[in-house]
Amino acid sequence: MASVLLVRGRNVGWPPFSSLASKLMNKLGFVPKIITRPLGLSYLSSSVRSKGHQCEILDLQTCPASQRTDVLRERIRKSSYEFIGFTFFTYGYPEALKMAEMCKKGSPKTKTILGGPHASFTSEDILKHNFVDFVMIGEGEKSLSELVSNGDYRNVNGLVYRDGNKIASNPPELIEDIDSLPIPDREKCIPLRYPYSPIDYIQTSRGCPKRCSFCVESRLFKTMRFRDPKSVVDEIKKLIRQGRKILYLADSNFSASRKHVESLCKEVRKNNLKVNLFAEMSIEFTDKEMLKTMSESCFVGVAFGIESLTNQSLTKMDKTFDGEEYKRKCLDLLNHCKRIGLSCSSYYMVPLQYQSKDSVMEEIKLLQTYGQVEIMFLTPFPGTPLWEESKDHLLTQDFSKFDSYHIAYNPSEIVQKDLEAIYRFVVKQNRRSYGKTLLGRA
Repeated sequence: MASVLLVRGRNVGWPPFSSLASKLMNKLGFVPKIITRPLGLSYLSSSVRSKGHQCEILDLQTCPASQRTDVLRERIRKSSYEFIGFTFFTYGYPEALKMAEMCKKGSPKTKTILGGPHASFTSEDILKHNFVDFVMIGEGEKSLSELVSNGDYRNVNGLVYRDGNKIASNPPELIEDIDSLPIPDREKCIPLRYPYSPIDYIQTSRGCPKRCSFCVESRLFKTMRFRDPKSVVDEIKKLIRQGRKILYLADSNFSASRKHVESLCKEVRKNNLKVNLFAEMSIEFTDKEMLKTMSESCFVGVAFGIESLTNQSLTKMDKTFDGEEYKRKCLDLLNHCKRIGLSCSSYYMVPLQYQSKDSVMEEIKLLQTYGQVEIMFLTPFPGTPLWEESKDHLLTQDFSKFDSYHIAYNPSEIVQKDLEAIYRFVVKQNRRSYGKTLLGRA
């Protein structure tokens, strides 16, 4: 029986220029108090434990950044692990390398594993560091449990490793039936400072049929797969018993299948669940009837990845080829959400080609009449078409800045100080909106 430690490190932190308070939070290394348990690592843990092994999850997002290395060092000093795995997005890569090196020095016999979206597309670069033993690419549940159980790692799908002086890469295996995976092992998460909020994430599907140039999802998961609604509802019931009152769907595009949406909503109503559900949707796959069905089935909020309302910008990022129809449908659906009482957020992206400061402000103000706007900076991530076309024109080579809160790439005519001003405007408006909501409830 092997012993495994899974580590979640850096979170996105605080926007670097939204306010003086955020700058102070960044400098002190504090993290937000609302922290949800890591769903991906919970899936990995349950898969490893189903094979009879021991597994713990160390959630370093629950302590200040300045303490994370010391906390991990103390953990490996007190316990002996055969494998330590790190999952991260691009912005967490520098920290993951630092921690893996520290683990290898403190426990040379322990095998270090790096995985996650960034690792899946940069495995050879990662293995140039001799303190990293393996890189997991693609979906990791079966790969990790096979690696931990199998003495011959050369036969493990989705594993990249050194074979003499060469780097060998076994192609990842797609998990066709995601219902075959054990229920996520959230109980193995070890909080360090802040208690978890009554919020959790749950997954009902994997993948996305869209191929937006900036998104890694469709490159990581080649096909869409859906869970059985009965299995999803059973998991929701378990989370409700644990005190969870708000659940966010971790699906990249919940609206991708009408059949799945309707089946899940029907099962939710059948079981009379008492929980608030939120989902991320795609404009192209959503209609008014779907939103009405959701509003009648515990869903209280949705978020649309709108990105822009400018025709040329949308076409450039492969979001849509009919920008005028897309804009019309966006506003129609947002207005419908408002009419039926469904809270709605719009994800908006800058800086894109063909955007100007005036056009961006005009579109943001229009979207704010329907609900909250969340603004993100266009960031090229390894594995995406955007990365290939922009990697020679990046404003920074520091991956820790690739968090959609820093400006790493700017193909627009908008200068940085104006981009920062736009961001601060959106944050300020969101605070006002949140304050009005609280006053209304009081």
